[in-house]
Amino acid sequence: MENGKSMKKLGKNVFIIALGNIGSKFLVFLLVPFYTYYLTPKEYGLADLIVMSVMVLLPILTLSIGDGLFRFNLDNQNRHKTFSSAIGVWLSAMLLVLAGFVLISVIFGISVLAILVVLLIAFQSLYIILQQQIRSMNYLKLYATSGLTLTLVLLFSNVVCLKYFDLGVNGFLFSQVLAFFVGTLLILAFGRVVRLFSFREMSGKLLKKMLHYSIPLIPNSLLWWLLQVADRYIITFFLGVGTAGLYTAAAKIPSILSLIHNVFFQAWSLTALEEKKEDQNSFFAQVFSVYSLLFFVATAILLCIIQPLVTLLFAPAYHSVWVFIPFLLLGVCFSSFSSFIEVSYMIAKKTRQLLLTSFIGSVLTMLITIGLVPVFGVLAASIATFVGFFVTWLVRAIQMKQLRYMQNKGRFFSTVILLLLECIYMSFSSNVNFLIVISMSVLALLLQAQTVKESVKVVRIMLKQRKAKKA
Repeated sequence: MENGKSMKKLGKNVFIIALGNIGSKFLVFLLVPFYTYYLTPKEYGLADLIVMSVMVLLPILTLSIGDGLFRFNLDNQNRHKTFSSAIGVWLSAMLLVLAGFVLISVIFGISVLAILVVLLIAFQSLYIILQQQIRSMNYLKLYATSGLTLTLVLLFSNVVCLKYFDLGVNGFLFSQVLAFFVGTLLILAFGRVVRLFSFREMSGKLLKKMLHYSIPLIPNSLLWWLLQVADRYIITFFLGVGTAGLYTAAAKIPSILSLIHNVFFQAWSLTALEEKKEDQNSFFAQVFSVYSLLFFVATAILLCIIQPLVTLLFAPAYHSVWVFIPFLLLGVCFSSFSSFIEVSYMIAKKTRQLLLTSFIGSVLTMLITIGLVPVFGVLAASIATFVGFFVTWLVRAIQMKQLRYMQNKGRFFSTVILLLLECIYMSFSSNVNFLIVISMSVLALLLQAQTVKESVKVVRIMLKQRKAKKA
C-alpha cells in the first residue's frame, strides 16, 4: 500500500513535469535540422563545444550549490537561509567571472564572443539555482512552464539570428543567452523567490553543511561531463572540428531518449527524496522495471527508423552520421539507468561514493576514445560512450545493492544483449538489411511483453486505490 502511494505521487510528478518538458524538448529536437541547414559542420561543432564548455564550468564556479540547495530544502531547512546562502555563492562566482573577463579583455581585447560567453555563464547558472529552489518548493507547474518558455524563446531567437541575420556562432550563443535570461525573469516574477533573499539571512554554518554535500558533486559533474561530451574534444583534436560537428549532429537523435530521462528523473528524484526512506528496495525495483521498459521500447523503435530519420531531418552533409547512432542510443539508456541509481546516493548523502563510480566510467571512456578514435574514427567514440555508461551503471547497481533487488534480471539482460547485437550489426555491416534490424527489434519488444503486463497491473491497482479513496 505504501509503495502504491509512492507510485501515485511519482506518477503525478511525472505528469506535471512532462507537460512542460515534452513540448520543450521536442522543440529543441526540431532545432537540430535547422542547425544542420544554417550552420556548417565546423560552425556547429564550434558552437556545441562552447556550450558544453560552459556547462562544465558551471558546477566549478558555483560549487554545485544548486544541488545542495535542493537537497537541504527537502530537509525542511530555513528556506530564507538556504536560498540566501546559495545566491551568495552565485554572486561570488560572478565576481570571479567578471574579473576573468576583464583580464582576458586587457590581454586579447574585447570580443562579442567573450561577452556572450560571460552572459551565458551568468544567466544559465542563476537559472539552474532558481529552478532547484522552485522544484524543492513543489512549484512543478512553474518549473515546467519556465522550461517550455525558455525553449520557445530559444526557437524564435535562433530563427531570427541564423535565418534572417545569418549571425552564425554568435547568433547561436545570443539565442542561448536570451533564452536563459527570459527563463530567469519568469521564475523571479512568479516563483516567490525574491522575498527569500536577504544578505542578513546568509548563514556560514549552514553554507558549510551545504557545501560539504555539494562540493563532492563537482568532480562527479566533471567526470559525468567526460562520459558525455569529452569525446567531442578528442574527435576535434584528432579528426578536426568539422568531424566533431558531424558527431554532434549524430548525438542529437539519442536526445529523444534523453527526453524520457529528463522528464522522469526530475519527478523521480523529487518523489524519492521527499519520501526519504532508507529501505525502499522494493519500490526502487518496481519503478526501475517500468523505467527500463520505456527505454528498451524507445530504443528498439528508434533503431528501426534511424536511417530514414537522419535523411529526413538533416542536411545532406550530415546523412552519413546514422552509423554512429546505435551505440549512442545504448549509451543514453545506461546513462539514464545510472542517473536513476544516483538518487539512492542522494538519499544517503553518499556523494563521495558516487564520485568513485563516475571516475571509473570516465577513465574507461577516455582510454577507449583516445586509444581507438585515431585508428577507427568516430565510431570508436560511440562505442566508448556505451561501454563507459554501462560500466558506471553496473558499478552503481552493485554498490547500492540494486542489482540484487532487480526484478526479472534474465529478461533485462537478454534484452540488453539482443539490442547490443543489433547495434553491432548496424554499425559494422557494409550492407545493412533493415528487415533483420526490424526482426531483432521486434524480438526485443517480445522479451519485454511480460514487463508490460506487470506494469499495466500496477497501474490498475493504483487506479482502484484512487477510486476506493474517492468512494
